[in-house]
Amino acid sequence: MLTSEFTIRKIENLRPRLQAIVDKLLEDFAMGPQPSDLVSAFTLATPALAISELLGVPYDDHDFFQEQAMIMTSSTATREEASAANQALCEYLRELVAKRSESPGEDILSRLIVNHVRKGDITETDVVSLGRLLLIAGHETTANTTSMGVLFLLQRPDIWEELRQNPSLVPNAVEEMLRFLDVIQSGTRRVALEDVVVNGQLIRAGDPVVVLSISANRDQEQFKDPHVFDLRRDARTQIAFGYGPHQCMGQVLARVEMQIMFTALLKRLPNLRLAVPIESLAFKSDSLMYGVRALPVSW
Repeated sequence: MLTSEFTIRKIENLRPRLQAIVDKLLEDFAMGPQPSDLVSAFTLATPALAISELLGVPYDDHDFFQEQAMIMTSSTATREEASAANQALCEYLRELVAKRSESPGEDILSRLIVNHVRKGDITETDVVSLGRLLLIAGHETTANTTSMGVLFLLQRPDIWEELRQNPSLVPNAVEEMLRFLDVIQSGTRRVALEDVVVNGQLIRAGDPVVVLSISANRDQEQFKDPHVFDLRRDARTQIAFGYGPHQCMGQVLARVEMQIMFTALLKRLPNLRLAVPIESLAFKSDSLMYGVRALPVSW
């Protein structure tokens, strides 16, 4: 039901709108005070605004849904806190879905209602659940990967300058960032359906398994010198988006957003630099998605 919303052709058609979002946010940031936090103003704002427009969620409410998402993905939140955040977000989306049911627009939630709810394929509750998934996954992962990518490049001025001189390398750099800086470090939970041997280790049917993509993305049998960031490596086989039928449906959107953000950043703020010692930065070590909480920069 959602695959058609994230095809390569459909996302490529969105490129001009995504470019306009990035240009506006970055221009506002560049004209603002120094130093400023790049995360809240740009690397988080861009995907949050994009997924809000796609879903038909008012961006004015972004502080609310980002706060709930942060609680729901926190490994230190209590069960009660996570449940309350989930309930608050679902209530918000339930009201929004009800409005879209009365007056559909040109957005994903509206199309799910018109094309599937009204035909009896799914319920409005299902649309709320899908909306919650897309809203959280649609901005947190991209924001964290982009923020970590910027931080990495600021520590590697040689790579920053090479990308600035040759922006055609940005798409390849994005793939290598996804491999090298994989932010999903909590692992995917699975249960073995049958006995299987992996690298000499017997996993029996019924055994629980936690699969770490960050480990696979540093597999030396797949990537030569895996702990080295190689700007010209063909990293398209990285599995930061998962693998097989359960891989991320929004991966094309994430790639395009990151390509546009890095290209624009290199062009508009070529002298970007950290405004604080790297040791003072706070990282999301208590979240299902790793990242930096804030990135004070000057330019």
